[in-house]
Amino acid sequence: MNWEAIGAIGERVGAFAVFATLVYLAVQVRHSKALLERNEKISLSQVHQARTDTRVNIHIAQMNVPNYTGLISVWGNAAAVDELNEDEFAVAKAMMHASIVIQDNALY
Repeated sequence: MNWEAIGAIGERVGAFAVFATLVYLAVQVRHSKALLERNEKISLSQVHQARTDTRVNIHIAQMNVPNYTGLISVWGNAAAVDELNEDEFAVAKAMMHASIVIQDNALY
């Protein structure tokens, strides 16, 4: 074999190595992108769960308000908003917000 033949073989091996490296990198980038998207969804779920937990805790705290007549009386009287006392109005407002948060979580 002469040096030209050995050089030609070396060039082909080098070209194949570059091609294999590019394919490997493309696969790695695709895999990394999929992992990032999955982690983003998990993070978003955790944020929405934390929001829901916070709203539930606020609602529980509002149920312990003195002179609170109960949730049924608030919803039963919700058509006449002017007739609600301050505590009942706060509870009705919190419940509306909680229902929006629950719908928001269901959407995402």
